[in-house]
Amino acid sequence: MKKQFIRFGKPALWLLLILVACISAYRYYKNNIGVTRLAFVNYSSFQLSRILKANSGKMIRVVSLPVEKLGKIRNYDAVFVFGRGLELNAEQLNLLKNASYTDLPVFVETANNPNFDVTNLKGKDLDQVTDYFRYGGTENYSNLLKYVRFVLDHKKWFAAKPAPPRVIPKDVFFYLDESLAFDSPEGFTKYAEKNHIHRLGWPKIVLLTSVPGPFNSNRDHLDAIIRAMEKQHWNVYPMAGATKRLEWLKKINPDLVVMMPHGRITAGSSDQTLAWLKQQNVPVLTAL
Repeated sequence: MKKQFIRFGKPALWLLLILVACISAYRYYKNNIGVTRLAFVNYSSFQLSRILKANSGKMIRVVSLPVEKLGKIRNYDAVFVFGRGLELNAEQLNLLKNASYTDLPVFVETANNPNFDVTNLKGKDLDQVTDYFRYGGTENYSNLLKYVRFVLDHKKWFAAKPAPPRVIPKDVFFYLDESLAFDSPEGFTKYAEKNHIHRLGWPKIVLLTSVPGPFNSNRDHLDAIIRAMEKQHWNVYPMAGATKRLEWLKKINPDLVVMMPHGRITAGSSDQTLAWLKQQNVPVLTAL
């Protein structure tokens, strides 16, 4: 019995070649050119707004993914989870764990529950991403997004090479120019006087931030507060951090302290700080 072979005519062969080319082009586009999609789980609006503002490219898409939709986690190219206050049921935790066993980059920031820390980044990748989040700020968040696309997602088309994390101390004075951070009252005072921001004889007001600080959240409200205070002819000292507050308050000796409440007024020395403020008769305003 003779074997029969299917013969393709030239039109069918061309159609087959076009189909193969289209499939190859689609795969190449998806793996090397397409949009990098990032899922952020359990991030509050004030955290995510800063990250969204840092995204200057159209080839990176930032999405807030509710824990109820963790079943769609594989639709993304990287997943970031805010561990503090995270609540997951057994099914949701398994979805995260299973995703972390694949090649999908998963990073859990500040996990209170060690069972929820399913981070699968290692080595330099883990160090870089950790530092981008640790120091925060538009510059670091921008480079975080670039790092995900360029390094973790392996897409070099329409991708800028990321810069290393910018180290920002926890205890700093800051101002409207986000690139500025001062590690002492003297340094900030020198800058403020040189730029005619502070004037001799004006009351000294210390503005204390809390968890939503100048580098990890949308700081438009902070800038608005600083401008409003300056219009009253006050010398404003915007201060972030908690470990050096008492030391710096003593050096500034303010007429008023305005505190954005979240946690203790100082780390490890709250009683001493309150006693000093009472002794100096410095009023404290905490707007809830």
